[in-house]
This record gives sequence, structure tokens and C-alpha cells, in this order.
Amino acid sequence: ALDATASYLGLTEAQLRNELESGKSLAQIAKDHGKSVDGLINALVDAAKKKLDAAVAAGRLTKDQETEMLNGLKDRITNLVNSTGLGGPHFRGRGFGEGFHDFGFRRFDGPSD
Repeated sequence: ALDATASYLGLTEAQLRNELESGKSLAQIAKDHGKSVDGLINALVDAAKKKLDAAVAAGRLTKDQETEMLNGLKDRITNLVNSTGLGGPHFRGRGFGEGFHDFGFRRFDGPSD
């Protein structure tokens, strides 16, 4: 999602990281760059939906699992956009943009049957 965020804001990923590291929220960064916070939220929801759709198409998720993950997605993304800095769980590990954990999802590698 870092790439989708940077793209929406017209920044490089490095520029976005620098602004986040300075303690700004994504909402503040969007406003500073003349972008709509709602537009950013929608761009991130769309990016997450595309990742989930691809996981369903590849057989890594069922449609029901995707639907469950999409429940509350906009609220989780709204919280992400309004949080500050790089300290939250969505910015740790392999990094922002590396999967569903960006939006409060745990990694899902397929059915456990």
C-alpha cells in the first residue's frame, strides 16, 4: 500500500517515508500535498481489494474469506490514515505494502485443510 499511497500523493516512496518518519499522519501528508483524505482512503481500499481479488483468482483465498477480510476494511484504513509515524504494526516487518497485514489482516497462505 505504500506504493499506492505514494502514487496517489504524487510522491516517491522515499519521500513518503521521510514525511511519516517526521511524525505526520497520512491524512496530514495528503492535506499538505493538496490531496483529499477521502480520496486517499478510497485509493487504499481499492489497492487492498485488488490484492484480495488477485489472491482469490490465484486460489490463495476463497471468495468468502475475501468478503470476511473486506468487512471493516474502510474503518481500518481510515484509522491507518489518521495514525502518525512509522511505529504501528502496519509499518513493521517486511514493510508497508507487503500484503494484507497493512490493513489489519494476518497473512493467509491458503486453506489449512
